[in-house]
Amino acid sequence: MGMAIDCVLEQALPGAPIMEGKSLLAAYLGENVDAEISDPAVSDDIIRVDFGGTAERSGLGEQGVGPALGPLQAFICAPETVRWHDPDDGLAAVRGILPTLRDGTATVSAPPDFLPGFEDDEELMQGVIFDLETLEAILAMASERGVRFALVFSV
Repeated sequence: MGMAIDCVLEQALPGAPIMEGKSLLAAYLGENVDAEISDPAVSDDIIRVDFGGTAERSGLGEQGVGPALGPLQAFICAPETVRWHDPDDGLAAVRGILPTLRDGTATVSAPPDFLPGFEDDEELMQGVIFDLETLEAILAMASERGVRFALVFSV
């Protein structure tokens, strides 16, 4: 079991794809290198990731995340604090990000030793695009059926 960003739906949608979310998490954390990873004493198997930093401290975007994935910030939460969102809002964010990644005007990266499992930034980029395409399909189904969603950190 690894860390990921999961798309959680307020109710099950039969036939909805499942987003792996590992690439998305690696890129999200890569844009937040200044995020504190702390409190490992809670459990030997759990790492708490604290994204409480400010934009001034991190030098990143207005919401404290990097420019490529910044539009997703509003939808990401911890499992214990799930906030439901309208799928149309999520679709707008994803559809705004995907073209910039596909045409290279935005990029994602992570330090090589930050999260293992990616050969290079190009492999990470392709994984993020795949995760976002899957998320787009999930949110399109959720929009058709009026089902709210949340993006949740999972371990």
